[in-house]
Parts: sequence; structure tokens; C-alpha cells
Amino acid sequence: MKRDIAFYNSLNDLEVHRFLDEICKYSGRKFGSIIVKEAMWSHKEGETTGDLIGKCQCTCGNIVVTPMRLLLSGRLTNCGCKTPLPAEVKKEVRVYESESYTKWATTVEGIMWYGNRLMWAVARNFDGYWAPMYMTESVQEALQMRMDLEKKYWGESLIEQYYEPMLKELQQIEKVYLKKHPPKIEGVTRMRDRWQVRLWVRGELVMSEYRKTREEALQLRYDAEVKYYGESFLPRKYYV
Repeated sequence: MKRDIAFYNSLNDLEVHRFLDEICKYSGRKFGSIIVKEAMWSHKEGETTGDLIGKCQCTCGNIVVTPMRLLLSGRLTNCGCKTPLPAEVKKEVRVYESESYTKWATTVEGIMWYGNRLMWAVARNFDGYWAPMYMTESVQEALQMRMDLEKKYWGESLIEQYYEPMLKELQQIEKVYLKKHPPKIEGVTRMRDRWQVRLWVRGELVMSEYRKTREEALQLRYDAEVKYYGESFLPRKYYV
């Protein structure tokens, strides 16, 4: 980040305006199956010029981060969902799958949505050392954990600068996932005019009761899980 700041500060006004024009020119454009959501300049150490990077989305839903020159030259037209990416192209492209069986990847490195547990996981590899993984129900807490880890190991955090767009992206991922996969509380079943609540522990049925309303049934199931397992299977907010 410091190298990028120094690079931009070294540009004259004409160069700055040229860079901004390039970024605005490609945002929203479609190249094959890929739509450019935003573009930014990245400067590598030892190089005198920057590289225009596009954060894009494929029509299949995957997020693609790629140098814009691959799109402009026609070498990249999809994320690999339709045709395999050539080896030389794959080296420069990062693809974040929109959905997998248990988790969704995000463009915020080190933060992962675990759909099977309805929780966020936070981890990071710092120079070969994997920082401990944390789990949290809250997107805001996940971002804060990530920021704290970056500050601890790097002394600064990129998330502080891009907090709002990152928060918006992660919230959207959670919203879309929950819409496609509504949380289902196991052991709670509608039985005509009442709700049945059951709980099995190590193969043994330890509870089988009925409640008039779904709210009462969910509360009973939550209390039972905490009693027998010490914690609920899903975050508390899904029992209300």
C-alpha cells in the first residue's frame, strides 16, 4: 500500500487524470461473460508504470480479479466456467467462486462465509504463518478481526481504507446465500395445528414435545440444544 501511495504521489496532474479516465471508461463494460464492476491501478515494486486491474463478475456469479489487458485483448472472456483458462492467463487471474457446497469465497482475503454453519471465518497467512482462525456471526466483527490481524502483523490495515465497500459486499453475500438456503432448524416440524420439537443425543431421543406456535417451538429447541450440548447448533438469531 505504501508503494502505491508513493507511486501516485509521484505522478503529475496529466498522468493522474489519464489514470482516472481509464478507470471510469471500463467500469460497467462487458467482455464476453465478464462484467467489470470497478477498476483500479496497481503499482509493482521495480516498475515505472502501473497495471490497470479490474474487479469483475462472471455471468455465472464468480468474482474475477484480472489485469484489464487480458479482457481488452480478448484472452479472457469467462472465469473458466465455459472454457478452461489458458495456463498463461490463469497465472494472472484470481477467481473467487460465488458458491460452493459449504462456503462462499469473498474478495476480502482471509474472510470466508461458512454457509453450513451460518457463520463467518477469519484467517490469514502472514509470511507463511497462518494466524489463528476465528468464527463469528457478525460481518462487522469479521472485518474488525481481520483489521486487527493485519495491524498486528503488518502494522497497518488495507480494510480501513475500503471498509464500507467491503462491508457492503460481505453483507450482500450473506443476504443472497440466506435467500437461496433459508436456515432450517432441525427437529422442529409442523404437525397440523401445532409444532413438534424433538432432539436426539448420541442416537437417543431425549426430547419429544409439542408447542402451539413456531416461536415457542424454536425457543424450546434452542434451550434443549444449550442444555445437552452446551451451545446451539446455529446462531441464536435464527431461533427467533
